[in-house]
Amino acid sequence: MKKDFVEKLYEKGVVDDYYVNNACGYVEFENGKIFLFCKPTIKTRFPVGYGQNGISTEEDFEDAIHFTKEMKEKQNFIRENLKKFDYNFSESLFGVISYTNENHVVSFMKNEMERCYRAEQIFKLTDKDKEELKKESENQKEMFKKRLETYWKKFGNSKLKTWTYLMD
Repeated sequence: MKKDFVEKLYEKGVVDDYYVNNACGYVEFENGKIFLFCKPTIKTRFPVGYGQNGISTEEDFEDAIHFTKEMKEKQNFIRENLKKFDYNFSESLFGVISYTNENHVVSFMKNEMERCYRAEQIFKLTDKDKEELKKESENQKEMFKKRLETYWKKFGNSKLKTWTYLMD
């Protein structure tokens, strides 16, 4: 169902090859604009900075080391990867038109002033839009969680890269 929808958008010239290959869900807003969910990447690199301006304490260093060890645990790996789905759908959200074709594909943001866009590129999401976005986001989160579980069963923490660095 999703692939057919994205392929139709591709045929109309609304999206490019990237979306055909990576889109995994969508929400159509009340105004006809479309938000596409793309397949998220699994984060396997976890750098941990400590200190500030070349100055740190032993405690800062120990905390950073502790965090790198914690990231090699399954629940922390999954939690860190699922952070990309942490949205507050109760606050004001705005759509941003990112294509100029008739069936606009959009992104969304929390604050209308978050980036510099022309006024005609921004629209406020309705409560129904936010509800649909929340529902599909939860669906995408569950699918990604299954991917993370499969990844963990296959590789465990063997492919995770964690390291500390002194922030300057």
